[in-house]
Amino acid sequence: MIPWDAADFFYPLLGFVHEELRHFRMPLWSPYVFAGYPVIADPEAQIFYPVNWLMTLARLFHPLSFKLLEIQIVLHYFLAGLSMYWLMKDWTKKQLPALTAGVIYMFSGPLATHAQHQSIVNALGWWPLVFLFARRALHGRNWRAAGWAGGAFGMVCLTGHYQHVVYLALLLFLYFVYEACFGPDRRVLWPHWMLVLGFIAVCGAGIAMVQLIPTAELSAISRSEEH
Repeated sequence: MIPWDAADFFYPLLGFVHEELRHFRMPLWSPYVFAGYPVIADPEAQIFYPVNWLMTLARLFHPLSFKLLEIQIVLHYFLAGLSMYWLMKDWTKKQLPALTAGVIYMFSGPLATHAQHQSIVNALGWWPLVFLFARRALHGRNWRAAGWAGGAFGMVCLTGHYQHVVYLALLLFLYFVYEACFGPDRRVLWPHWMLVLGFIAVCGAGIAMVQLIPTAELSAISRSEEH
């Protein structure tokens, strides 16, 4: 049902990771790419993404099926729509606008055109949830919500598409700056907004560090080899 990169890139990559995990081996090195490849350093292998562990459990005694990968992608579409519904319901206190926003987001341009790019769909599925908890933390001085926002931001990092991590970080920063400088509660948000944003960033980066460290190491080695 989902063609191109989903079948040609993500399925072989995640299939190898699945085989290693279901045989209780840490996927450190793939002998099937080039003359060998440190797959643990590839963020799009999603080795540490908890949702993919469910696929391992679902096919513990069998190789990963492409149908299961498609199910994983489709479930993230539902996550995207549901989390956008929750965000807009919390923002507007109205059900119809929230439902409309959820449906529109599920079938929006980025999600519709990137169905083949599993890591992008996974990342966008978490975006509204990060924004929901971050907004609650900002306006309600709720540190528990800030922790949940940081956890959800960490999940975006572990999906492996770092461009969308940067986009989301920039979006949150601009939103917090707007609320602190021009919003109706701007007089009470200083310096609270900077503390909340920093806390979310630290939590998210802390969760993602398990993937960021091997990726950074491979990046440094790749640059040194180029020179």
